[in-house]
Amino acid sequence: VPISAPWGVFGYLENGKIQQRFRVYLQIVTEVINPPEPTDPTVETVFAPPVWYFVRGFDKKVDEEQIEERVTQLLKDLEQDNQPFKGTFFGIGFFNTHGLMGIGFEKA
Repeated sequence: VPISAPWGVFGYLENGKIQQRFRVYLQIVTEVINPPEPTDPTVETVFAPPVWYFVRGFDKKVDEEQIEERVTQLLKDLEQDNQPFKGTFFGIGFFNTHGLMGIGFEKA
């Protein structure tokens, strides 16, 4: 099945710290109307409604610790700006293997 960027993870925060609980996602191209059922029982096909996010983009490859710093900094900036957002879950979308990525929190 053809996929498209972004691919990434949805993560979970508890007490301001990223937890080791993730949901990995891949985006199937819109031309695929009826994707086949996954053969792996740990994989599911989900059709999600559109959701708005506060997103910050980056274009430099970083390590895991720096990604966590970026997530927590965006969280702090949104809180400081009194933006209405859901601060428990976040998304990280990767657009290539060179570091182009976006981090976002869902708008409330």
